[in-house]
Amino acid sequence: MNDYPCPSAQISQLANPGELTSSGQDLPITAGFAESPFGRCLVAQSPAGICRLSFPDAAEEEREWGALRQAWPQARLRRDDTAAARTAAAIFAEAEAGKANESPSGYKFRFEQTSCSTQLKAVTGCRRLRQAERRCVHLVRELDRSPQNVVPCDRLRQTLPLFAQGTPFQVMVWQALLRIPCGSTLSYGQLAAAIGRPTAVRAVAGAVAKNPIAFLIPCHRVLPTSGGIGGYRWGQACKRAMLTWEKALPTPQPPQSGIQA
Repeated sequence: MNDYPCPSAQISQLANPGELTSSGQDLPITAGFAESPFGRCLVAQSPAGICRLSFPDAAEEEREWGALRQAWPQARLRRDDTAAARTAAAIFAEAEAGKANESPSGYKFRFEQTSCSTQLKAVTGCRRLRQAERRCVHLVRELDRSPQNVVPCDRLRQTLPLFAQGTPFQVMVWQALLRIPCGSTLSYGQLAAAIGRPTAVRAVAGAVAKNPIAFLIPCHRVLPTSGGIGGYRWGQACKRAMLTWEKALPTPQPPQSGIQA
């Protein structure tokens, strides 16, 4: 058993054609905003599993809630921030949330020594950062400056079920993303080759961009072939913080079915 807190997730159920046609008619979905090590997140969960995870900035929260409602217009959507906080705690293997004074996020995680502050220049030096991105920058700098202040926590011991709504091609790409080992990255070309569609790089990139369950379906592990961090719906700093966190964890042994980077 790998001793690291990188969350495990799998698409346990797909939205069937009837649910897609009816847009989730009468499907109960509980959603809300919660804190995470990468800033505020929107978490939505149905009885079949987590159906949305995103990291909107404060100014984007209303729009992101609207996007959730648009994705499931006939669902019975209920806001419950307390339930969202519990789900977020499970996703991020949270330990003593709100009690830790070592981390700007209020979370404690297991980290190892890593050097990453110089890599932030491309992010922080080019534009004004969103509030959530600034928080990610603080987290990454903390890793570089004082990794000894972040104490171990128990790793996640369950596999989180996901309820994915997408086309067959999108779901095939998302399944491939789930097979990228924690701490590894792939290029879009490598990902396309992994699903047997080496010439469909642009379509693969489009499917990655449509991922509704960020972090758990790890689209942040896909980088441009040309190099660099690449784009990310929730900001480059957020993507860099996720990758830095995962690379700082004790190196896991990838499963035999994993995609080799």
